[in-house]
Amino acid sequence: MRSLLVFVFGIFVFVGDVWAPPPDFDMIAEERWDEYGTNDDGTWWGITGGVRYEGVTICAAEQGVYLEKQNDIDLTPGNMCWCKITSPFDGAYVFFSSYYNGEVVPCGDYCSCGDINFMNPSGIGFSADKIMQLHNALLNSQKKKLAACYLKTSTGVSLPLYDVKSTSPALHVLRDGVLYYGNMELGRGTNTLNVNYNGAIYHLVE
Repeated sequence: MRSLLVFVFGIFVFVGDVWAPPPDFDMIAEERWDEYGTNDDGTWWGITGGVRYEGVTICAAEQGVYLEKQNDIDLTPGNMCWCKITSPFDGAYVFFSSYYNGEVVPCGDYCSCGDINFMNPSGIGFSADKIMQLHNALLNSQKKKLAACYLKTSTGVSLPLYDVKSTSPALHVLRDGVLYYGNMELGRGTNTLNVNYNGAIYHLVE
């Protein structure tokens, strides 16, 4: 895949995972775990892109919206499936599914965040597309940090840049030999910077 390199206001801006000459490197998060499993304490782990992630599966009472991210939730036991990465970063809780289907379905039997296959409330495996979306949402769930600096446009928009990459793909800004990162989400935004990357439109977010 190719990177996108733009010269903006005296700094180099590009989209990807590492600073390197294009092309010949993959800048898109892996869409499934390469390896995965469950620890003795019931937590889960998954490896993607050579990085090992640890996480927890929470069956909580708090209702959520599909792939919604919350820094804190009501942890009272319930039938709402939330997933969270605990290492190598402290991730937000990501809501995946409600386990109500006419009658209460045991969330703990069906909800398995670190797996590549687990069942929906009807007892049927979620589609590969749903699993990929959860996987990418988890990888992009790192809690927001204070901005290290800002990328400002001629129209007055000020976009925060961070010293740690929290989304994939991300905008990379090389300034005075230091690499900063802009968080990106899929879709076109307003009062932001929109980037056409590999045929899809992403926009910068806080």
